[in-house]
Amino acid sequence: MEYLNFFASDILLTVFFFVIGLELVEELKNGDLRDLKRASLPALAAVGGVLVPSLLYISIVQISGISSENLHGWAIPTATDVAFSLMILSLFKNKLRPGVKLFLMVLAVVDDILGIVIIALVYSTSIEPLGILLVLILSTSWAVIIRQLENIKSRSILLFLKILLLFLAGSIWLAIYKSGIHPTIAGVILGLITPAVHNEKASIASTLIDFLAPFSAKVIVPVFAIVSIIVSAKEIFTDTSITTGQNAQSLAYNADLFVSSYDLFIVAFSVAFSLVVGKPIGILIFAWIGSHLTPLKLFHGLKVRNLVGVSLLGGIGFTVSFLIASLSFSNELLIAFARLGVLAGSFISAIIGYSFIHFSIKKMHR
Repeated sequence: MEYLNFFASDILLTVFFFVIGLELVEELKNGDLRDLKRASLPALAAVGGVLVPSLLYISIVQISGISSENLHGWAIPTATDVAFSLMILSLFKNKLRPGVKLFLMVLAVVDDILGIVIIALVYSTSIEPLGILLVLILSTSWAVIIRQLENIKSRSILLFLKILLLFLAGSIWLAIYKSGIHPTIAGVILGLITPAVHNEKASIASTLIDFLAPFSAKVIVPVFAIVSIIVSAKEIFTDTSITTGQNAQSLAYNADLFVSSYDLFIVAFSVAFSLVVGKPIGILIFAWIGSHLTPLKLFHGLKVRNLVGVSLLGGIGFTVSFLIASLSFSNELLIAFARLGVLAGSFISAIIGYSFIHFSIKKMHR
């Protein structure tokens, strides 16, 4: 199960993030994100979606009076899962305003990048500078080589360059993984440095999107969803520290650290509440500030009130939140209950977000 989780979370999701990176660079070059004022607002909203839930988590933990050690989990509710949030949004197909999906895509990607930056700065103790340098060298090589594909006529040379690009992609993934950074960031990097300039034919980025997007949506997302839920449930309910017949106090006993059941409840509640409430509040407040008090603008046809449903979906944590939970605590039960909070908060956010958007669309078409 551990290897299956690694394959789904670290390898398959890298391809998913690659597609997201390609879609972003295509929008930056040829779509609505060409307007920097409009492109920057979802990024600002993402910052709010990181700050408010983390402050809310800290406030609940402080007010509850539990051990200050539990403050280490402040970053758990800061991430939005790109795969699940966009998957739910995709259920509405063309019924949403054009800028809504783009807003969520930019917000979620920036959100996860901020989460990975937090991991790198706060939770990583052994980031390898030489590994980062190697990533920069390999990424530069990728960017140079992939730009030559459109100019090569020889099929044999083209085949060689494509094989070389696959090798470079794998090397970049491995270098990032060995550097102590979450390897899915490799997908975003490769997507963003892929050319999206249209000449007489479609750009390399748009060609790759057409090829990979169906696989990403129909295979990667469902497989990742199933594996994540199975693995999380297994870790929460069959943790080796939890055995039947023990009382509540002994359930929370670890050889290195004693954690009361009250502490476990507060950690799980703080994570879930911060995702369900803190996320949408942070996103909406910063979106309003950006659109009303700065030169930044929303995408055409959008107003802040149109972002309520999307901001609720922002509370779907999963991937990066699970990762941060495992890095925040040394106690296995704290990790398990923090993940339980992520699962609960994500599920509630998904239900509320889907319901809000569904009824808003029905009301709009009456």
